[in-house]
Amino acid sequence: MPPRRIRAYGPRQGKPSAGRAWVVGLLGGVMIICLLGGAYWRRAVTLQLDATSLCPVAGPSAVNAILIDQSDPISPLQIQRLSQILDQTIEEASVGERIDLYVLAHDSLQSVAPIISLCRPKSEGNMFYENPKKVHERYIERFRTPLDVTLKALTTATESDISPIMESIKAVCVSAFGTMPKDTPARLLVVSDMIQNSKVLNQYKQRDFDIFVRSPGYAEVLADCHRASVSVLYLLRPRDQRVQDRMHQLFWEKFFDHENAFLKRMEAI
Repeated sequence: MPPRRIRAYGPRQGKPSAGRAWVVGLLGGVMIICLLGGAYWRRAVTLQLDATSLCPVAGPSAVNAILIDQSDPISPLQIQRLSQILDQTIEEASVGERIDLYVLAHDSLQSVAPIISLCRPKSEGNMFYENPKKVHERYIERFRTPLDVTLKALTTATESDISPIMESIKAVCVSAFGTMPKDTPARLLVVSDMIQNSKVLNQYKQRDFDIFVRSPGYAEVLADCHRASVSVLYLLRPRDQRVQDRMHQLFWEKFFDHENAFLKRMEAI
């Protein structure tokens, strides 16, 4: 019986090699499609921002207006609490929300335009297609630092005998909320002792809103605040305890209701 032939197995040739090339080509095509799809998805989810305001080109997702009263000095403890609230307001804002800082001084025209107006950008980057460190550095440099510097300057009060609070609130509502879509959330934070003192009304003499609403000055301060949610940091003045009473607080509750806004919170410090 002749010996059995032993078949030698070497490198495969012909069709098997072509099949392997086909698999490699398929995998390469899938990778290219994934890369192109990832690039398209990244462009789709990335907001197009205005270079100056950092706001989405389509408009901010919400507007937070902050009005700080500089007509009287602010105590160190009040400044500390103010800093905490403002820091919380800024950090709780979502990406795309706008923050406007206004000053309330002796001239209500100063509240017509914000001192600074910026939208919150991303503070953290996606590690797969961004540099998280650079994203955070841009957040600090272009958003937090300008706001912090401006806030520090606004807490340096200048004394004045005139305090046009209602006129300034009207100016802020027109400036901050006047052109935004109706479905955009509006929030207003007022930092003040809330003691109105101007030609429209002197609350050292009269603080009954039902009387004020029948006066000529009422029409001068009437505005549409676009259903804004209002918070007041109520700065207490020891010398003005007779003015800052419950009637005074009720005055402002009714005032904001007439301005198409609602007073959500009044914190006394």
